[in-house]
Amino acid sequence: MRDLFESFRHYSNASDDQLLSEGRKENVAKRYPELAKKRESLDGESALDVLIQADPSGNQKYLEGAAKIVNASLESANNDDYEIFWGKKWPDDGSQDTDNLVSAWGITRNTAELLKPFHILQPHLPPTLRDINQFSSWRQLNAAVEEAVTIQAAKSVREKPKTKRKQPQGKARMWSRKMITTQ
Repeated sequence: MRDLFESFRHYSNASDDQLLSEGRKENVAKRYPELAKKRESLDGESALDVLIQADPSGNQKYLEGAAKIVNASLESANNDDYEIFWGKKWPDDGSQDTDNLVSAWGITRNTAELLKPFHILQPHLPPTLRDINQFSSWRQLNAAVEEAVTIQAAKSVREKPKTKRKQPQGKARMWSRKMITTQ
């Protein structure tokens, strides 16, 4: 009974953003249990923990989309007869055939590293590319970030003020008038 009251007190004191964030974490963990599994080979972390820590929104806005990208990438690799490797360090001891391995940690880290640029550059994207949930692969998300960088660069070039300096005409005329009247 005491645990129930402790839990209630925790949620009653939490802000709306904290509740939203916790709800998103729980939903994603239920939807992608393989990503939420704590693994000894990941130093007690899960792939989901990496995505949670990398989400720059403050309320886990990108968590579901990022988890979907990682999960789809792992499923695609599995369908192509690759074996999923869940360690942080690539096996180099010769115990496994590394030609047939795909690193879940690597896919997760690569996806996590794109979250901050996507968040920052999102205003520069066309409205059709602003929702992370529409992407089903790391390549699509990376292409969107690269497009945003290109759009931002083009905008900054167009908006740069011209640095060409012109001599103000008014001062030159005033000086010449002074010259005329003083002569």
